[in-house]
Amino acid sequence: MAEPASSRVFEVAPLLADGRSLFDPGADPVAEGLAPFRASEAALAAARDALAAAGLTVVATNAHTLSVLAPEGWAADRALLRDTDRPDLFRLPGAPAVAGLAAVPPTGRSTDPLPPSTPYFCLRAPVDMLTALDGTRASITGHDGRGIRIAVIDSGCDRAHPYFRARRSAITVVCGPDEDNPEIDAIGHGTMICATIVSIAPLAELTVIKTSDALSLAAFKTAAAMRPRPHVIQNTWGHITTAPAMTPYEKAVFAAITDAAEAGIVPVFAAGNQKIIFPPQVPAAFAAGGAYVDAADLYRASDYASGYASALFPGRIVPDFCGLVGPAPNGVYIMLPTAPGSAIDRAFAEYPYPRGDGGLPDDGWVVISGTSSASAQVSGLAALLLQARPGLEPAALRALIAATARRIDVGVSAQGHPSGPPYPNRATGWGLLDIGAALAAAGSPD
Repeated sequence: MAEPASSRVFEVAPLLADGRSLFDPGADPVAEGLAPFRASEAALAAARDALAAAGLTVVATNAHTLSVLAPEGWAADRALLRDTDRPDLFRLPGAPAVAGLAAVPPTGRSTDPLPPSTPYFCLRAPVDMLTALDGTRASITGHDGRGIRIAVIDSGCDRAHPYFRARRSAITVVCGPDEDNPEIDAIGHGTMICATIVSIAPLAELTVIKTSDALSLAAFKTAAAMRPRPHVIQNTWGHITTAPAMTPYEKAVFAAITDAAEAGIVPVFAAGNQKIIFPPQVPAAFAAGGAYVDAADLYRASDYASGYASALFPGRIVPDFCGLVGPAPNGVYIMLPTAPGSAIDRAFAEYPYPRGDGGLPDDGWVVISGTSSASAQVSGLAALLLQARPGLEPAALRALIAATARRIDVGVSAQGHPSGPPYPNRATGWGLLDIGAALAAAGSPD
């Protein structure tokens, strides 16, 4: 049976003079010792030549095997024959000097664009998320975020994650002040945010500004000044406040967000998890809260997501509307990609469900949600709507999402405020995003 290997790294056994190899089903190096499986220099040289002809690079050799590395995309172009006697062994057609290729097993780091299974109920990106948000028909009707630019203020993005490669995601990472190495997302948060966005708007163009929390406002200003200008700026940063007046720093934040919205940019913010924070209270911000659907298909407000009336701006209700956010204690709800071995990957693997996800600390997947993920869901929907209605102003976009949101009549916010009429309420705002209803109201993309 022809089947490509998924790994790029192999251990290769050369064919020995007696026609055997270390990888033969009957080979027993423990009982026989290693001497019968020691390859001659001629056998090793013949194997090197065959591997080089196949486009493989030998990176290390001993008397028994050769370690080889395949170039990016090599396995997709080759038909490695799976050994009928050993399912974990492959053979290279047309290379008699090579007895077999053994793929290096996974170390726990993600090698698959599909999420692992769990013993508890959760949603898996992208299908379950789209189903809960009525978005399964979006892509087949041409709604994919094509041509829409989203600036993401976050910890970076592991663009090499198979989830992004499988979707051919267009993601650029720009390092802000005091940041380096755009290929590393040590925290893993930005990777999760980008994965959420491309789950909804797979062809949106993402520019991630890698930054620390302290420099988030500077990154926001950088994003707003980009040319061409982003259509959406995605944010999850903020600080706790319940004060009735803005500090000087908060005035600077207010000015930057308001200016961006007046320039036609959609500024999306997470409402907060169990905290009252600024800047989602800024009236121009699109504040994302949380609601969820449980295993019994019941929709309710998330008691992990914040919902409250602002003390700074009379009449301002946070959130405006909701994305999918799981319940307390930690919102463990949506299986999303993250950077393998990152802080988030390790932290959520440390505890069993529901405090953590009970996964592996370096598998590149995390069961998470929070209003960070909810805000990214809003950004994804905004991209679809701006594709369908180019030039839609932020105020009109906000009204469109609010008018088509699914009303949530059950549950309370993290602050204990009940959901339900009248809307907007202090738990879920206007309700949960409804992608299908919003796109139907917006019309077809150009």
